Amino acid sequence: MLQKILFFSLSITLLQGVDKILIDSTLSASKASVYEQLLYTISIQIHEDMFEQIHSLDIARLYVPQAKVIEIERIEGSHRGEYIVYEMRYCIYALESGTFTIDPLAVQVGIQGNAQAEGLDNDETNDVFLSPDSAHRSSYTILSPAHTITITPLALDSQDNLYTKTPLYGASRLITHAPVRDVKAGEPLEFSIALESYGDVFDLDFVLDIPNVSIYATPATINSKWSDGRYLHTLSKHFTLIAQDTYEIPSFGYSYVQGARTYPIASTPYAIHIQDSPLPMREVASSLSWWWIMLPVIVVCGILLWLWRRRYEQRLYTLIAHSHSYSELLGAILTRSPRVYAPFVYALESHLYRRDHRHDTHSKCAYDKKFLRALAREFYTIHKEQM
Repeated sequence: MLQKILFFSLSITLLQGVDKILIDSTLSASKASVYEQLLYTISIQIHEDMFEQIHSLDIARLYVPQAKVIEIERIEGSHRGEYIVYEMRYCIYALESGTFTIDPLAVQVGIQGNAQAEGLDNDETNDVFLSPDSAHRSSYTILSPAHTITITPLALDSQDNLYTKTPLYGASRLITHAPVRDVKAGEPLEFSIALESYGDVFDLDFVLDIPNVSIYATPATINSKWSDGRYLHTLSKHFTLIAQDTYEIPSFGYSYVQGARTYPIASTPYAIHIQDSPLPMREVASSLSWWWIMLPVIVVCGILLWLWRRRYEQRLYTLIAHSHSYSELLGAILTRSPRVYAPFVYALESHLYRRDHRHDTHSKCAYDKKFLRALAREFYTIHKEQM
């Protein structure tokens, strides 16, 4: 269903007569940043009285040299009051800063019968090869309004641009899933990954290269849905992995810009354990006896695992509480679990770098535990599923 949007600009061109054909174009904003999503919509509304006389309707494709243009949605033949609507929507991602113009789009309307379009120059007169009894056909070209856009650059230094040379714009999320992490030798493991973003994901792909692992991948797919006044894109891909020895699925990393900050997002590596050859089958009675012996051990191990995981998830808060300086905290993290807490370390180092860059004389001595606990809480919220 097409949702109504209040766009920044709206211009209307009428095919002369009694407002039988209306053409408008809209732009979501006149100002944006490089890589920020802009929406352009061109709409043709044909009155029901004239619809049967339309034999062709051709809309030129949108082209903007300074930006990437992606047709994201097309609506054909929906009703809006007494009009039948044809609409095309584009996502525009500017690749450079500056002020430039989106040129008008040409809409060619073919009319047959005795319909008259006053005040317009027709491109085609009656076809001389038609018989005298054939319907008369005329073609008219109408231009949509032009739009001017001002694009501002992004001010990012090398510290902010950790994962990707071209960061995504707008809050993004990286999701990975493997149903199990313990399989038999030669048994397939299913692994999926998805990147959700309002930014330009259309040239991205997920590539896995793991030594001694057979990897079968489906082509990456992109789905877009309307969300919060923009289109949210989901880039997803599915892998099937087969191996004889234990291996690790590496981390994927990206970054996105929101407001005046750049945020890194990364997935946690998956350690996949390959089981030994299965034990030979035993008699049912013996198996049941062995099961009753092992049941208490399994229960105790489960409780100990839960307690260890609980302690593991709180370890970062403990390190923050026991440390007395940022350098002591970073040293404690790097000597214990540097890979797991890499996103937290990067966020903390970015914070310290910004404070030093502003010549804050207290940045090296003021150990702010309240800020660190908030940063840890944000870390656990994002990476809880992958811990």
